[in-house]
Amino acid sequence: MFTTPILAWTPFVNPLPVWDYWMLLLLPMVGLFSIAYKSIKCGTMEEVPRQALHIFVLCLLGMAAAAGLLWGLVRVREWMV
Repeated sequence: MFTTPILAWTPFVNPLPVWDYWMLLLLPMVGLFSIAYKSIKCGTMEEVPRQALHIFVLCLLGMAAAAGLLWGLVRVREWMV
């Protein structure tokens, strides 16, 4: 059967090959969300860089703690079985 070539990228049919470094995509996502959130919440724009960095670090530490906790739970479950 003859098929015509796809000239455009279709994201849900042909996803980008990011399997090896998908965890690094967390950094720009958290950074952009923290800047956008603090831009709305802070009284002046002079406060935004320091506050955005603070919430950026807190989010990364929270996600690292959640990942460590889940990793530990999986290890304990494997040990019990």
